[in-house]
Amino acid sequence: MTNSNNVSEFELGWMAGIIDGEGCIYMFFRKKSNYIYARFQLHVCDYEMVEEFSRLLTQLQIHHIWKVRNKKQKDTHSDSYILDVHTKKDILKFTRIFKEILIVKSKQCKLMNEYLERAILSKRYQPNLRDKEIVQIVKNLKKHDQGNAGNLSLKLYFKYGNQQPILRGNSFDGSETNRRSLTDNAEGSNPDTSALHPIWMKI
Repeated sequence: MTNSNNVSEFELGWMAGIIDGEGCIYMFFRKKSNYIYARFQLHVCDYEMVEEFSRLLTQLQIHHIWKVRNKKQKDTHSDSYILDVHTKKDILKFTRIFKEILIVKSKQCKLMNEYLERAILSKRYQPNLRDKEIVQIVKNLKKHDQGNAGNLSLKLYFKYGNQQPILRGNSFDGSETNRRSLTDNAEGSNPDTSALHPIWMKI
């Protein structure tokens, strides 16, 4: 079992809120290679959010990559950031930790975990009928949940802290032991992301 002692319950709850509201848990079956791909992806416009999420994943020893997706010249949207967890070993760690914490994407996470617990046992694992059924169920759940998760308040997940936290801009406050600012080193200024473009960063 993955050791999550380096991350507080408050922080795990915060991560669960981000995953449920902004994350994507998906699987697909490639018939030609007879292989099932399982991955988690986060696509957000908040640099401090993805930076903190990445830091916590690293604390959980879940390897991942993330990149900057720069806006087009005439685009009115801000730059966005894409974080990706895709290796079988790391996705398994991810599902073991979050399958009992998530709300909106709990079923997808549990189904993915069911498949991975079998698949991890062998490098030459061949998907069975149940595995292919799981892929289809996860696809259907993804379609059903799309667009609905944003209606959830992150307050649902802050039960993990010792007191109700207050969101202030790009930081969050909780108890004295859990309080953490996401902008300790960049208070009052925008982070320099010039070094990020357009390179994938492997953590």
